[in-house]
Amino acid sequence: MSEPTRTPPKESFGDLLKPILVLVIIAAGAAALLAVVKDATKDAIAAAELAETEKGVKLVLPEGSAVDVTKTVSATVNGKELILYAGLDGNGVVTSVAVKTWSEIGYSGFIGVMVGFAPLDDPAGLKVTRTFILSHAETPGLGAKITACQEQNDADACAGAFWTRFKDLPVDGAVLKVNKDGGQIEALTSATISTRAVTGAVLEAGEYVKANREALLAELAAAQTGGAK
Repeated sequence: MSEPTRTPPKESFGDLLKPILVLVIIAAGAAALLAVVKDATKDAIAAAELAETEKGVKLVLPEGSAVDVTKTVSATVNGKELILYAGLDGNGVVTSVAVKTWSEIGYSGFIGVMVGFAPLDDPAGLKVTRTFILSHAETPGLGAKITACQEQNDADACAGAFWTRFKDLPVDGAVLKVNKDGGQIEALTSATISTRAVTGAVLEAGEYVKANREALLAELAAAQTGGAK
């Protein structure tokens, strides 16, 4: 004689709700933990970013320039915010400027760029002092060569490095263009897109500095006494 078929008990609303509540609690706990970690590390992240910025500024400004990276001027160019840092001579006079800019058209997207310009008192002689890549996600061995030898500031020791291709070039749209586009910036092998992205950012920053040189001199000088802007 077979046993009678047992009908499983129906689950109550509370039984159905329990796993959902467990998931909600776990998700809330994870979010809270992430918030704590983010808060605990934000100062360290900010300090690391400031250190990288300061390194880039000091490398792109003329050798011997004094700079305080906490005293800045900002500008919006084509919807893009530029941050400008004054380079001071031995008498505390603003003679050069470093510009923190970026491009979104790298092979892998965003490329952060620092570029210096001098002398600010001579619009006809304004030149790129050099460049420094702050951040990127370009392909190792190809576009990533935009950072080659950039921790050094010796053009002879770094002959052929990407940053040396910009050194002492005039702020001129016919010059600051990839050679494949009719300019004088030699494209990195198999990395024309990366080269074009950085070159475009450098030219855009240079044209802004050149067109607003007098006003920038006053603003940068004022920032030195008035604090960060």
